[in-house]
Amino acid sequence: MQTLLAWHNTFHSPKRCGAAAAGIAFAVLLIFMEVGFLDAAKLNAALLYKGLDFDIAIVSRGYVSMQRTLPVNAFRILQARSTPGVASAVPLWIDGAHWLNPLNHRLRSCRVIGIRPDDAAFVDPEINAQLPLIKSAGTMLVDRLSSRRYGPWEYGGVAHVDNIPLRVAGTFAMGTGLIADGGVIVSPETFERVSGRSPRAGFDLGLVRVAPGHDPAEVAAALEAALPGDVLVLTKSAIIAREQFFWVNLKPVGIMFRVGAIVAFLIGAVVLYQVLALEISNRLHEFATMKALGYAPVSIYGVGAGQALILSLLGYVPACLLALGLYGLVFDHSRLPLFMEPGRALRVFAITLAMCGIAAVLAFQKLRRADPAELFR
Repeated sequence: MQTLLAWHNTFHSPKRCGAAAAGIAFAVLLIFMEVGFLDAAKLNAALLYKGLDFDIAIVSRGYVSMQRTLPVNAFRILQARSTPGVASAVPLWIDGAHWLNPLNHRLRSCRVIGIRPDDAAFVDPEINAQLPLIKSAGTMLVDRLSSRRYGPWEYGGVAHVDNIPLRVAGTFAMGTGLIADGGVIVSPETFERVSGRSPRAGFDLGLVRVAPGHDPAEVAAALEAALPGDVLVLTKSAIIAREQFFWVNLKPVGIMFRVGAIVAFLIGAVVLYQVLALEISNRLHEFATMKALGYAPVSIYGVGAGQALILSLLGYVPACLLALGLYGLVFDHSRLPLFMEPGRALRVFAITLAMCGIAAVLAFQKLRRADPAELFR
């Protein structure tokens, strides 16, 4: 009976119900987008590391993120190779550049990855198979997930990266998103032409693979003891955690998304509270009658809680569908890894229920004013 009463109270005024559901849907949609962007920032920060085949990373002691680091002495790779438990150690060079859009001649950010063609350091076998294609000077592999703002480019064609003409020898799929509009992979020689940095001056990321039967944590400890204090030795999970912490907790973009999600939550709670408070105020005599008839407080409050739950569901379902479409639109235009995942949908649903609970508890304060004595005045 409680659920039916809550149902009838909710839909008694279709216009009011629709307006309330629209307001809640807007707030839930904002939560979907902000949480989605925050998750995408975490995923984006880990894309490069997850795409590389390594167990332990060697970076500069001044490493903050891959965008804020210093070169590491090339000799550290040789020292790492001589450490027990190390199967292989290869250097990687990373720098930022600009891709020239041939149509409007605008420059777009580009991440340049330098790697020796014989070092199969990627998880994706497609990339490793194409590394021999960049042995020739002035060739590159281009990320197919680069932004459309790069303009038209094609396999075998020529594109300009930092005003250096490079031939597209192949493509790969990794994605860059917040870090850059796109990315390319080149040989160390081509990397020097583009960045102006000599690979012999030092590498940015050392990739260490652990020999079978050895614990990565133990090998990392051995490397830390063997190498000088100018480097950091981090396991794969540790460097991913550091990179994600930098983007989510230190960069303004991560803080902005988190604050946006909190603001959206508060907006939804306020909208739902106002709807419930108005509904209860309009029906104080009915609730007073229920008290006079001997209904327990739990039953009376259950009506308000039922209305809050129904309105939350009415807002959540369309918001979820709209978010699904917007996620696809954002990915299509920016290549940001923004997808609807079951875990995120459940997380936002839990947030919506929490929003519903807070609004209901606040609105219940008005139910205390439902005095049966008022019925006889």
